[in-house]
Amino acid sequence: MVCGVCQSSILSMDFANENMGTEASHHPSLESLRRSMEAGCHICTTFWALHSSKLRKPSDDADIEWDSAFQPKELSRRTDSESTFSIAKQWIDRCFNEHKKCNPPLQKDAARFPTRLLDCGHPDDPAALVRLVISAERTIREPFMTLSHCWGSADCLVLTTDNIDAFRREIPTEQLPQLYRDAISTTRRLGVRYLWIDSLCIIQRGDEKADWLVESTLMDQVYSNSYCNIAAVDAPDANHSLFATRNTKAFTPQIVQGTYDASVGEYKVSAFQGFMQHLNDSAINSRGWVFQERTLSPRVLYFGEWQIAWECCSRQTTEGFESFDNHEAYSNVVTFHLMEPDTAGYRLSWWNFVDKYSTCALTFPQDRLLAMSAIAKRIRAFTGDEYVAGLWRSTLEQDLMWRTVREREAPETFTSSAKREEDAARSSYIAPSWSWAGPGKGTSRVVRHRYIDLDSTDALCNVHDVHLEYVTGDTTGLLKSGYLRLWGQLRRVELLRTGPFSEDKWMKVYKWKIYIGGELVETMSPIEVYLDSPTTTAFDSQDTATTRYYLPTFKSTSPWTLWMLLLEVHNSQKGIYRRIGTMKVSKYSWKDVDEMDPRFLAAQEDEDLLACEEYRDGKHLIRII
Repeated sequence: MVCGVCQSSILSMDFANENMGTEASHHPSLESLRRSMEAGCHICTTFWALHSSKLRKPSDDADIEWDSAFQPKELSRRTDSESTFSIAKQWIDRCFNEHKKCNPPLQKDAARFPTRLLDCGHPDDPAALVRLVISAERTIREPFMTLSHCWGSADCLVLTTDNIDAFRREIPTEQLPQLYRDAISTTRRLGVRYLWIDSLCIIQRGDEKADWLVESTLMDQVYSNSYCNIAAVDAPDANHSLFATRNTKAFTPQIVQGTYDASVGEYKVSAFQGFMQHLNDSAINSRGWVFQERTLSPRVLYFGEWQIAWECCSRQTTEGFESFDNHEAYSNVVTFHLMEPDTAGYRLSWWNFVDKYSTCALTFPQDRLLAMSAIAKRIRAFTGDEYVAGLWRSTLEQDLMWRTVREREAPETFTSSAKREEDAARSSYIAPSWSWAGPGKGTSRVVRHRYIDLDSTDALCNVHDVHLEYVTGDTTGLLKSGYLRLWGQLRRVELLRTGPFSEDKWMKVYKWKIYIGGELVETMSPIEVYLDSPTTTAFDSQDTATTRYYLPTFKSTSPWTLWMLLLEVHNSQKGIYRRIGTMKVSKYSWKDVDEMDPRFLAAQEDEDLLACEEYRDGKHLIRII
């Protein structure tokens, strides 16, 4: 059955002559689409499945891409069916037997195994007891699997100092949440004996986080050595099942009859690659810890409410479109495991990771660096560079020039998440203000300013030294405090915010007036100002406009562009500052390029009296915390 809306919009298109990307209007509201899906329209059912995660958001406007080039295969009613697991086994076998780049030589020592594992018993014995085992106490030669999932708010059985001895004898599986039982079943059905689940293999209560602080530093070993990572895509917490009963019409080709004059005839309707689109909008993909789990794992088997999917270094495919073998899939898995250890390559890859990770949510904001530490360790091993609170020492001056892009949330939403981070920072240190991991950014996207290339720009600042104090011996993990000292030309500036929130995600969030030396800087186009946090002190009236400072960092002459750090004083006696944002001005902002250098870089009156640790040859040595 096809509804009238689909008949008049989709089936009236001239498919033989339409180009890829042709747009067509559809149902006027989410509720209208839902009613049509429930009434049995095959096309609406497919659209609902393709973007179910997006459509759960309260919006009647959504762009749904329609792909029709590949023949999907018919799916079973359940995602835990024998046919579904047969496909999963084929994916794993093919990866191990045919994908050379997915199978580097394994380490031969026990270090590649986690401290603890769940022994699920022999795969052929579904009644076998599940026990917690200490890897160092037995000779383990078999592979192990891992689980990635959303914790949610479910109150589940976890490993504690009180039950660890009992768990080593037997874990009462009937008391485990449904998702964990399903993961154990999946491990056995795939012919694997051992499984790692964070809350059952890391002590969660009773030792004041001592075990967690140790084990959290070993995540690079856990996931990168996993035989295969099981990812629960749509389960909001552990009480939900890994498996689902699905509407097979959503991905099974349906023959529909066009009845309008322009569309008389039969059409085969199917969806292509919908799962990977769905994955990007799923709950699991928004969690900070899951980001590095997915990135580090050499193989990921995804279980969603509509179908299963596969991702490895050589292949990205879905159950419904298994014939579509995307060997060139651009994903975190491919990017990480095939990364070349050259300076430019790792730097670009790192900032791509930061870009994606920065929009992920964390239950505890202070985990922001820790939940990326495993990736940082691997990149550090590739390059030998020094990791500095989310940045890299060899390119630290450039790395300081990151900025936030708030493209997904309304102002009040990201202000709320940023405020929560700042509240958390009062009780537990997160990171220095000069790090993208510092408090106050919420889930704002973080990117580096583009076009800062040492081959074509002049550096105007220099990092003198960096001091970081860590909670443990892990120099990629939790911090107690930190600062850096920077040489540069400190300048006074007054900022006045004159316009509302901007919808332009690539430009400034607000419109600004810039005053240098008390004089308004007139420009042809706006100077770009990027505040790190939406909760930064208001700049909304001339009366409240207080002096801030900018420090030029890089200048390009082709075209003329100047990048600057924005700072505020924290302790004027000691020359201590906090970063509050960045600023950029280019030739497109100015009538006469020759006037730009003296306006922004010329010495200011009494500049030698500005708060700093040392003033020498027109430059200030300041401390940024």
